[in-house]
Amino acid sequence: MSRQNKAMPEEQKAKLIEMLNRRLADAIDLQLQSRQSYWNVKGPHFMALRELFDRVTRGVEEYANLIAEHIVQLGGMAEGTAHAVARRSSLDEYLPTTADGHGHIDALTATLTAFIGACILLAILHAVTRGGASRGRLWRR
Repeated sequence: MSRQNKAMPEEQKAKLIEMLNRRLADAIDLQLQSRQSYWNVKGPHFMALRELFDRVTRGVEEYANLIAEHIVQLGGMAEGTAHAVARRSSLDEYLPTTADGHGHIDALTATLTAFIGACILLAILHAVTRGGASRGRLWRR
């Protein structure tokens, strides 16, 4: 049986689950975009860039798993299907300008920046809805 958070009102919990599912979609989208870079990179720094893109993919996968676990712990369903990701992702379509390393780095950097911004906003909203910001805990561990 799943451990559910009983302290949070159901309406807040539902909103948080929806926000987390949107970030899950973004994480899966970013994971696929970094894999797209991995598959298609060309040029003199091919191997180093493939290793970088693979590390990004693995790191984002770990983060996606944490998001999904949190959704389930809140009593929701983690929605990570291709259809759910396509419907919910806020990230722009992956469009590298060239197939060389620079094109993939530029495209992935833009996507990573958008993803990190969305995750920071989620953390702030979560802290505010849980009362963390009012208690001065927003930026402390």
